[in-house]
Amino acid sequence: MRSRIVVVVVVLFALAALSAVVWRSAGPDVIVVAPPTEPHDPLQTPAEVDQRRADRSAHDLSAHDRSAPGPILRGVVLENESGEPLPNVTVVFLGVGDAAAATRPEPSPTKTDASGRFKVVGWPDTTIAAVVIWDGCVLPDGGDATSELSDLSPPQIRLGDMGDDVEHTIRVQRPRRLRGRVVDESGALVSGAAVSWRPVSGSASVEYFVAAGFTDFPPPWSSDRRGRFDVALPPTVESVIAVAEAEGRVKSWSHVVEVGANGSFPEVDIELRPAGVIEGRVTDPSGRPAAAVDVWWYEADTPFTDRPRGVTTDAQGAFRLRYVSPSRVTVRAARGRGRERMSTVPREVTVQPAQTTTIEIQLREDPVYATPK
Repeated sequence: MRSRIVVVVVVLFALAALSAVVWRSAGPDVIVVAPPTEPHDPLQTPAEVDQRRADRSAHDLSAHDRSAPGPILRGVVLENESGEPLPNVTVVFLGVGDAAAATRPEPSPTKTDASGRFKVVGWPDTTIAAVVIWDGCVLPDGGDATSELSDLSPPQIRLGDMGDDVEHTIRVQRPRRLRGRVVDESGALVSGAAVSWRPVSGSASVEYFVAAGFTDFPPPWSSDRRGRFDVALPPTVESVIAVAEAEGRVKSWSHVVEVGANGSFPEVDIELRPAGVIEGRVTDPSGRPAAAVDVWWYEADTPFTDRPRGVTTDAQGAFRLRYVSPSRVTVRAARGRGRERMSTVPREVTVQPAQTTTIEIQLREDPVYATPK
């Protein structure tokens, strides 16, 4: 009986101690931190507050930084010569400054409204620059109306502390236009051809096209159903070569097109010729099929070559080169590096339009590392 009483007493003491712990945990010594709230801005609508929060979340800020709003950049995009606002153009921001500032996220790209205005949330204490995508052309901010417009040094925009507002006016020059037609060898119009351009004189910064999200520089346009194209160019480009390519046809270049006295380019025709095909097999010095061999072709009179146009042989040593220029071209093949490198003597092949030419290629030990006989 006595042992039972002892057990009951121990249990009561344990319950009393537990109650004391629970009471202390809710007592005045405990500080309860409520979720942080944003300072009230009477000029912001509830929808703007929600958008600001969403923009900060996209930046993946820490819990501490998320407790206060980032600086807001407001502004307007104007056409430099007329001063008219530009609606529905895209504004893209680039980080500039020291290495630490460059690693901070830039404001997300945004579009201007019907009045040419925009508003974004930025990262505190950062410096950025702006470029504008107008009709598919990337144009840098030119600063105020009296400054010298340049596509290499856009004005810097300094974002301050959290909660600050910054106002900035972006002025851009109107793009130049390159217009023309894509035709085949008979003069018939070719629709759906990809048309791009290469600057010959004047400046066109690759950096801005990349920052604006373009994977190609310059980005391609397509000819319409009538075979016509209308390409926007940076206003600093003075002469270009137009490039066109289409399925089953050889990539073709126009002559050099120079801007006229009126600041515009004359119209140009680009002729696309039917492509030929070269296929065949590559063997090693012993006559066995050679796999994983690089095979490519080129022609001497091509004014520009973006990259070697080639393929790699399969396990049976077979290859197929498509879109080959219908002319006399040179075919080469190689595999390996250094002393293990094997290659072929350059081989000239005459390719006919819309026809397949078959050849056999045999690798040899590279002459540079050949073992003396």
